[in-house]
Amino acid sequence: MSVIIVVGGQYGSEGKGKVVALLAKASDSPWLVRCGGPNSGHTVTIDGKSVIMRQVPSCAEPEKATFCISAGCVVDEEILLRELDQLNIPKDRIIVDPRSVLVTEEDRKLESESLVRIGSTCSGTGAALLRRMSRAKGVRLSKDSDAIKTRCRVETFAPLLHHRIEHGGDIIVEGTQGFALSLLHGPDYPYVTSRDTTAAGFAMEAGLSPRHVDKIVMVIRTFPIRVVGTSGP
Repeated sequence: MSVIIVVGGQYGSEGKGKVVALLAKASDSPWLVRCGGPNSGHTVTIDGKSVIMRQVPSCAEPEKATFCISAGCVVDEEILLRELDQLNIPKDRIIVDPRSVLVTEEDRKLESESLVRIGSTCSGTGAALLRRMSRAKGVRLSKDSDAIKTRCRVETFAPLLHHRIEHGGDIIVEGTQGFALSLLHGPDYPYVTSRDTTAAGFAMEAGLSPRHVDKIVMVIRTFPIRVVGTSGP
């Protein structure tokens, strides 16, 4: 049994998806946990073509894995459902926490109008997180999506994860972006992302205690790259 969290040590695009896929190959039935949201992703090859996956966790052998969307994740319904179909992932092997928040078109529009200056991907992820924190009436979560409930197992995720740990399962948590983009710890605020991008932050999104974590894998690249704003670093 092992619980591994994979994090980026710089500004994202370090190759975390490739590392997750490599680690998953060492397990017969890994549970792969996605944190973050559709503002970042990884590239895979399907039928000889490169495809960017922005919602589903990375895996080189999807037929043997269970895919998990954590409670802290932001979910774009259209992207999630499209990627599940592209990878032919059956309903019994995709678990979506009912409390993960859904992106709306209004979220994307709001970010495109206000956050381009800081290099935001304008996916609506940050705006969706703000809505969830507001606890305002009308905030839609994954449990409110008929399309997701039809295609996925919508179940409270943390107890399932703990049960998996107790019975010796392998779990890999795929972090998003990189440490230097952390809302709390990034050195270049406001040119950062909308969440904490540390191993502790990802454990919290999944519902894990630090005591559950066996290993943290930090991925770095020789030449760091980042998205920049019009006047950012």
